Amino acid sequence: MELFLKVAYRLKMEKPTWRVAKSNEAVRQREATIRAEIKRRLGLRISEPLPSGGNSNDGNTSRTFFKEWRTICEITGLNEDLLERMYIILVIINCKSDINVEVFQNYLETTRKLYISLYGWYPLSPTLHKILVHGGAIAKHSTVPVGMLSEEALETRNKSIRKFREFHSRKFSRTANIEDVFQRLLLTSDPVISLMNRKNSDSPLNSLPAKAQELVILN
Repeated sequence: MELFLKVAYRLKMEKPTWRVAKSNEAVRQREATIRAEIKRRLGLRISEPLPSGGNSNDGNTSRTFFKEWRTICEITGLNEDLLERMYIILVIINCKSDINVEVFQNYLETTRKLYISLYGWYPLSPTLHKILVHGGAIAKHSTVPVGMLSEEALETRNKSIRKFREFHSRKFSRTANIEDVFQRLLLTSDPVISLMNRKNSDSPLNSLPAKAQELVILN
Protein backbone atom coordinates (compact mmCIF):
# COMPACT_ATOMS: atom_id res chain seq x y z
CA MET A 1 0.00 0.00 0.00
CA GLU A 2 2.74 2.46 0.96
CA LEU A 3 4.59 1.79 -2.29
CA PHE A 4 1.53 2.63 -4.41
CA LEU A 5 0.85 5.72 -2.33
CA LYS A 6 4.41 6.96 -2.87
CA VAL A 7 3.98 6.37 -6.60
CA ALA A 8 0.72 8.35 -6.52
CA TYR A 9 2.36 11.27 -4.69
CA ARG A 10 4.91 11.60 -7.50
CA LEU A 11 2.64 11.11 -10.51
CA LYS A 12 2.15 14.83 -11.22
CA MET A 13 5.87 15.56 -11.34
CA GLU A 14 7.18 16.71 -14.70
CA LYS A 15 9.58 13.76 -14.64
CA PRO A 16 8.53 11.29 -11.93
CA THR A 17 11.34 9.78 -9.91
CA TRP A 18 11.47 7.70 -6.76
CA ARG A 19 14.06 9.95 -5.09
CA VAL A 20 12.44 13.22 -4.02
CA ALA A 21 13.67 15.84 -1.58
CA LYS A 22 11.60 16.25 1.57
CA SER A 23 11.36 19.94 0.78
CA ASN A 24 9.55 19.30 -2.53
CA GLU A 25 6.42 21.34 -1.93
CA ALA A 26 4.45 19.98 -4.90
CA VAL A 27 4.82 16.35 -3.73
CA ARG A 28 4.04 17.28 -0.12
CA GLN A 29 0.91 19.15 -1.18
CA ARG A 30 -0.29 16.26 -3.36
CA GLU A 31 0.35 13.82 -0.49
CA ALA A 32 -1.74 15.93 1.87
CA THR A 33 -4.55 16.18 -0.70
CA ILE A 34 -4.62 12.43 -1.36
CA ARG A 35 -4.55 11.53 2.34
CA ALA A 36 -7.36 13.97 3.10
CA GLU A 37 -9.51 12.66 0.25
CA ILE A 38 -8.97 9.01 1.21
CA LYS A 39 -9.98 9.85 4.78
CA ARG A 40 -13.07 11.72 3.61
CA ARG A 41 -14.32 9.08 1.17
CA LEU A 42 -13.17 5.84 2.81
CA GLY A 43 -12.54 6.81 6.42
CA LEU A 44 -8.95 5.55 6.21
CA ARG A 45 -6.22 7.32 8.13
CA ILE A 46 -3.02 7.18 6.10
CA SER A 47 0.40 7.58 7.77
CA GLU A 48 -1.05 9.19 10.88
CA PRO A 49 0.95 8.68 14.12
CA LEU A 50 -0.68 6.61 16.86
CA PRO A 51 -0.53 7.45 20.59
CA SER A 52 0.97 4.02 21.31
CA GLY A 53 3.68 4.43 18.68
CA GLY A 54 3.96 3.64 14.99
CA ASN A 55 1.39 4.85 12.48
CA SER A 56 -2.04 3.97 11.15
CA ASN A 57 -0.79 1.99 8.13
CA ASP A 58 -1.77 -1.46 9.40
CA GLY A 59 -3.16 -4.58 7.77
CA ASN A 60 -6.80 -3.52 8.05
CA THR A 61 -6.06 -0.19 6.38
CA SER A 62 -4.21 -1.95 3.57
CA ARG A 63 -7.00 -4.49 3.00
CA THR A 64 -9.60 -1.74 2.66
CA PHE A 65 -7.27 0.27 0.44
CA PHE A 66 -7.03 -2.52 -2.15
CA LYS A 67 -10.62 -3.70 -1.76
CA GLU A 68 -11.80 -0.20 -2.68
CA TRP A 69 -9.42 -0.02 -5.63
CA ARG A 70 -11.88 1.84 -7.87
CA THR A 71 -12.23 4.70 -5.40
CA ILE A 72 -8.49 4.74 -4.75
CA CYS A 73 -7.79 5.03 -8.47
CA GLU A 74 -10.22 7.95 -8.75
CA ILE A 75 -8.42 9.73 -5.91
CA THR A 76 -4.81 8.94 -6.81
CA GLY A 77 -4.83 8.54 -10.59
CA LEU A 78 -3.23 5.10 -10.36
CA ASN A 79 -3.91 2.55 -13.09
CA GLU A 80 -7.16 0.65 -12.43
CA ASP A 81 -6.06 -2.63 -14.03
CA LEU A 82 -2.90 -2.73 -11.91
CA LEU A 83 -4.64 -2.00 -8.63
CA GLU A 84 -7.40 -4.53 -9.37
CA ARG A 85 -4.73 -7.13 -10.08
CA MET A 86 -3.04 -6.36 -6.76
CA TYR A 87 -6.37 -6.81 -4.99
CA ILE A 88 -6.91 -10.20 -6.67
CA ILE A 89 -3.38 -11.30 -5.75
CA LEU A 90 -3.93 -10.35 -2.10
CA VAL A 91 -7.20 -12.29 -2.06
CA ILE A 92 -5.46 -15.36 -3.47
CA ILE A 93 -2.47 -15.37 -1.10
CA ASN A 94 -4.87 -15.06 1.85
CA CYS A 95 -7.18 -17.78 0.54
CA LYS A 96 -7.02 -21.14 2.31
CA SER A 97 -7.66 -23.10 -0.89
CA ASP A 98 -5.18 -24.71 -3.27
CA ILE A 99 -3.82 -22.36 -5.91
CA ASN A 100 -3.58 -23.18 -9.60
CA VAL A 101 0.15 -22.50 -9.59
CA GLU A 102 0.75 -22.26 -13.35
CA VAL A 103 -2.12 -19.83 -13.93
CA PHE A 104 -1.19 -17.87 -10.80
CA GLN A 105 2.45 -17.53 -11.90
CA ASN A 106 1.37 -16.19 -15.30
CA TYR A 107 -0.95 -13.73 -13.56
CA LEU A 108 1.90 -12.53 -11.33
CA GLU A 109 4.29 -12.13 -14.25
CA THR A 110 1.75 -10.14 -16.27
CA THR A 111 1.16 -7.90 -13.25
CA ARG A 112 4.89 -7.36 -12.79
CA LYS A 113 5.35 -6.37 -16.44
CA LEU A 114 2.37 -4.02 -16.20
CA TYR A 115 3.85 -2.33 -13.14
CA ILE A 116 7.24 -1.88 -14.84
CA SER A 117 5.65 -0.48 -18.00
CA LEU A 118 3.64 2.06 -15.98
CA TYR A 119 5.83 2.93 -13.01
CA GLY A 120 9.24 1.45 -13.77
CA TRP A 121 10.84 4.63 -12.45
CA TYR A 122 9.87 3.55 -8.90
CA PRO A 123 11.60 0.25 -7.99
CA LEU A 124 9.57 -2.63 -6.58
CA SER A 125 9.73 -2.93 -2.82
CA PRO A 126 11.28 -6.17 -1.46
CA THR A 127 7.83 -7.40 -0.40
CA LEU A 128 6.22 -6.76 -3.77
CA HIS A 129 9.23 -8.30 -5.55
CA LYS A 130 8.86 -11.43 -3.40
CA ILE A 131 5.17 -11.72 -4.28
CA LEU A 132 5.34 -10.97 -8.02
CA VAL A 133 8.59 -12.79 -8.82
CA HIS A 134 8.67 -15.67 -6.32
CA GLY A 135 4.99 -16.03 -5.36
CA GLY A 136 4.38 -18.90 -7.78
CA ALA A 137 7.39 -20.88 -6.51
CA ILE A 138 6.35 -20.36 -2.90
CA ALA A 139 2.83 -21.58 -3.65
CA LYS A 140 4.18 -24.57 -5.61
CA HIS A 141 6.50 -25.82 -2.87
CA SER A 142 4.25 -25.05 0.09
CA THR A 143 2.77 -28.14 1.73
CA VAL A 144 -0.38 -26.21 2.68
CA PRO A 145 -2.26 -23.37 0.95
CA VAL A 146 -0.35 -20.10 1.28
CA GLY A 147 -3.22 -18.50 3.20
CA MET A 148 -2.63 -20.94 6.06
CA LEU A 149 0.90 -19.59 6.58
CA SER A 150 -0.38 -16.25 7.84
CA GLU A 151 0.86 -14.88 11.16
CA GLU A 152 -2.62 -13.64 12.08
CA ALA A 153 -3.25 -16.49 14.52
CA LEU A 154 0.07 -15.84 16.27
CA GLU A 155 -0.58 -12.11 16.52
CA THR A 156 -4.13 -12.68 17.75
CA ARG A 157 -2.80 -14.66 20.71
CA ASN A 158 -0.83 -11.66 21.97
CA LYS A 159 -3.87 -10.20 23.69
CA SER A 160 -4.71 -13.63 25.13
CA ILE A 161 -1.23 -13.91 26.61
CA ARG A 162 -1.53 -10.47 28.21
CA LYS A 163 -4.90 -11.43 29.69
CA PHE A 164 -3.62 -14.76 31.00
CA ARG A 165 -0.57 -13.16 32.59
CA GLU A 166 -2.67 -10.54 34.34
CA PHE A 167 -5.67 -12.57 35.52
CA HIS A 168 -4.86 -16.28 35.33
CA SER A 169 -1.30 -16.76 36.53
CA ARG A 170 0.70 -16.71 39.72
CA LYS A 171 2.73 -13.55 40.31
CA PHE A 172 5.26 -14.60 42.98
CA SER A 173 7.62 -16.24 40.49
CA ARG A 174 8.47 -15.57 36.86
CA THR A 175 8.79 -19.31 36.28
CA ALA A 176 5.37 -19.98 37.82
CA ASN A 177 3.89 -17.11 35.84
CA ILE A 178 5.16 -18.45 32.52
CA GLU A 179 4.13 -21.99 33.45
CA ASP A 180 0.54 -20.88 34.16
CA VAL A 181 0.34 -18.95 30.91
CA PHE A 182 1.69 -21.95 29.00
CA GLN A 183 -0.86 -24.29 30.63
CA ARG A 184 -3.69 -21.88 29.81
CA LEU A 185 -2.56 -21.67 26.18
CA LEU A 186 -2.52 -25.48 25.99
CA LEU A 187 -6.08 -25.59 27.31
CA THR A 188 -7.44 -22.99 24.90
CA SER A 189 -5.66 -24.58 21.94
CA ASP A 190 -7.30 -27.96 22.50
CA PRO A 191 -9.28 -28.69 19.29
CA VAL A 192 -12.45 -29.71 21.14
CA ILE A 193 -12.47 -26.52 23.24
CA SER A 194 -11.30 -24.10 20.56
CA LEU A 195 -13.90 -25.29 18.04
CA MET A 196 -16.86 -25.00 20.44
CA ASN A 197 -17.49 -21.31 19.79
CA ARG A 198 -15.63 -20.97 16.54
CA LYS A 199 -17.19 -18.98 13.76
CA ASN A 200 -16.33 -20.10 10.28
CA SER A 201 -14.21 -17.21 9.00
CA ASP A 202 -13.16 -18.94 5.78
CA SER A 203 -14.95 -17.38 2.85
CA PRO A 204 -16.53 -19.96 0.52
CA LEU A 205 -14.91 -20.12 -2.87
CA ASN A 206 -18.01 -18.85 -4.65
CA SER A 207 -17.75 -15.63 -2.62
CA LEU A 208 -14.33 -14.86 -4.12
CA PRO A 209 -14.17 -12.30 -6.96
CA ALA A 210 -14.71 -13.96 -10.33
CA LYS A 211 -11.14 -13.27 -11.43
CA ALA A 212 -9.81 -14.79 -8.21
CA GLN A 213 -11.82 -17.98 -8.73
CA GLU A 214 -9.90 -18.53 -11.96
CA LEU A 215 -6.65 -18.78 -9.98
CA VAL A 216 -7.67 -21.40 -7.41
CA ILE A 217 -8.49 -25.06 -7.71
CA LEU A 218 -12.21 -25.51 -7.13
CA ASN A 219 -12.86 -28.75 -5.25
